[in-house]
Amino acid sequence: MGPGGKTVRLAAVSDDKQLVIFLKQGAITYAEFGDKTGAEAVYEGLSWNSGNWSVEPVQPENIPESNNEFSNESILMEGCRLIDEKQRSSQAVAVGASQSRG
Repeated sequence: MGPGGKTVRLAAVSDDKQLVIFLKQGAITYAEFGDKTGAEAVYEGLSWNSGNWSVEPVQPENIPESNNEFSNESILMEGCRLIDEKQRSSQAVAVGASQSRG
């Protein structure tokens, strides 16, 4: 949708959590997840293992005021880095716990 220049509202729901993202001509202009907004909200959604997504066309005048200043690529790269960091941290904790028992 980004490269296609779509203007849409994305909604993702997982368990009792909901992430809403607005793309304007393919760029993430607004995102909201609970009290997190912008890129921080998108990072949360990237960490989900499952969920249901819906995509709806939206008129540009119906998009909320922008709360994101980063490019899609920057958000995705940072989001991947954060996920990788979290996984490494979890692995380190698991290794440390097994070493302290053995």
